[in-house]
Amino acid sequence: MTTVRISPSRVFAVLPLFAIACSDGARTDIAGNEGSEIHASTSQAIGTNPLGVKTEEICFTVHNPGDPNPTSVTGTRFSQRSFNAVKPNNRVILLSHGAVETREIFDGGKAGIDVDSSFARRLAKNGYMVVTIDRAGYGDSPYVRGPGAGFSLNFNSYVEMTHEIITQLHAGTYTKKVGSSCGTGPSVGLASTSVILGGHSIGGGESMLYATRYHDIDGLISFAWNNTGAASVPGGFFTNWIVPQLQQGKDYVTFFPPGASGVSDACLLGFFSQPLAQTAVAPVVPAMECANANLGKSPSGELAGTPALRQANIAALGGVGPTPTLLTFAELDTMVAGANNPAGDPDHSGQEVALWQQSCNCDVSSYTQPTAGHAMFAHETMPALVDNVVSWLHDRNLGPR
Repeated sequence: MTTVRISPSRVFAVLPLFAIACSDGARTDIAGNEGSEIHASTSQAIGTNPLGVKTEEICFTVHNPGDPNPTSVTGTRFSQRSFNAVKPNNRVILLSHGAVETREIFDGGKAGIDVDSSFARRLAKNGYMVVTIDRAGYGDSPYVRGPGAGFSLNFNSYVEMTHEIITQLHAGTYTKKVGSSCGTGPSVGLASTSVILGGHSIGGGESMLYATRYHDIDGLISFAWNNTGAASVPGGFFTNWIVPQLQQGKDYVTFFPPGASGVSDACLLGFFSQPLAQTAVAPVVPAMECANANLGKSPSGELAGTPALRQANIAALGGVGPTPTLLTFAELDTMVAGANNPAGDPDHSGQEVALWQQSCNCDVSSYTQPTAGHAMFAHETMPALVDNVVSWLHDRNLGPR
């Protein structure tokens, strides 16, 4: 295991708030006027095939509830087969990123797949077609509206937009992306009969709520999210950094303050649990992900509404019902605390599993990725996470076909 040495950071008092990942999205331009969209680009050239996996950029059309005008969502699909050879009965895994992230987290992050490998490509090599998206307001899916638009993007927005995306995956009506913008490419024409939904951090929380509301998915996988308690580390970040930005009326806010060294100590603590723990990660990865220039932004409405998302999930949990669910956690996570969390918090992940076992009316399993922090896909034990996800899918008769 390797670690990056940084100056000590204090652990903040517990607040009834939330656990959200730090910036591990695509290269992000956070300059510009308030309310402007967040720009990003994937770290790997679309159309190349590292790890023997083919990629293609795609587009979906979605609506933010209350906004009559559609907006475009950009994604990437991954397949070991040629896309012409993918059949309607081949299973799709749709992956939704967390706050201050983009779809890049699933494909090597800023360090690239040569350093950090690729969660999405490893799943695709197991026979699945994997789809990653930049949710509206993130990365290559700008939500270009007037002032206040960032406050209109909340967890309900993302649940309903995810429903539109899954509907288009089932119908084959999403399109290939041509050039730098959506709207001009041909329809993919592949109507996939089986979709499995996965989400990281708050994307996992929103995926949970999706599974209580809609039953058009064959499986649910949550990565590093809990509804049962708030870890101590993110509480101080929220109070001291996020709330002042919200009070200033900023449409898009950062989660972690920048660091005097050019790297955010807060991000290192939240994302990689350093220096409290020696997580298994190549040293260049946290240095790149947590560089001040790379600290991503999130819509204010999503961050401000996170306590309500937790409450909504707990209230609706019995609605998961027929959807088999895998809850995954990171052993040394300071943002979603488990039994071995280095901040000394209660075992919130264990409480989450117990809540699901008692209340979801579903087939629920759990897995904890060893020696990993909140940025699960950036750690050296990520292949073990892939193996366990694939094994769980096979055990639920959700193997590739």
